[in-house]
Amino acid sequence: MPRLVLLGPARVDFARDPSQAWAWDGKTGWQKGLRMTLGFIGIGTMAAAMVEGLGGGDILLSPRGAEKAADLAARLPGVRVAASNQAVVDGAGTVVLSVRPQIAEEVVRALRFRPGQRVVSLIAATRGIAEALPDSP
Repeated sequence: MPRLVLLGPARVDFARDPSQAWAWDGKTGWQKGLRMTLGFIGIGTMAAAMVEGLGGGDILLSPRGAEKAADLAARLPGVRVAASNQAVVDGAGTVVLSVRPQIAEEVVRALRFRPGQRVVSLIAATRGIAEALPDSP
């Protein structure tokens, strides 16, 4: 079972009212009002669209794509730009990887993920990415 999954009623703006979110904390079960930091590494078109769609919240952006990241942080509540990709990993419960396939392995291998940390990849299939992630076979 995932360590933290956000659920909630339809049409609730979690960025403005996180008390309506339910989350599984992995120890005590379901709790209402838990916040989860979502981190994005690589702020291109897809990641920017996802952040826009979320409408803000506890979101940490990498400095890759600095102009887009700064714009999102300026416009959306709770969105911040981290100092580095590693700072995103260190500060997020779930990390979304959204970098070009040509640089994906290099970017991922430079990161140190926590055991059990959730990683969502938007990267087109490339060799070496799965092996670079924690808990990979």
